[in-house]
Amino acid sequence: RAEVATAIAPLISTSGAKAQARWLPVLSRLVRDPDPDVRIAAINSLPAVTASKRLPLLQRALRDPNPAVVATAHALISQSKGRSRTSPPTKKRRLPKNQ
Repeated sequence: RAEVATAIAPLISTSGAKAQARWLPVLSRLVRDPDPDVRIAAINSLPAVTASKRLPLLQRALRDPNPAVVATAHALISQSKGRSRTSPPTKKRRLPKNQ
């Protein structure tokens, strides 16, 4: 099952929205798998998923009883901070001309 979770990431990243719709339920189940190694592999496959879809899975993983699963989820959240939204460009303020 861990190998399946690892193999899903390239499929999602190369195929786009349709692949995400197809594979997200599988990753969702793998994030809840009884084996912590499978859960970690599933979490490591989540960067290919859009932020709005992966966030609920990561939030669930943060409540996992296994510290390694929590650490993996926390690391992915830390990596993706600031990448999910692009901030609007700041308008440069012009200084008044000296007279």
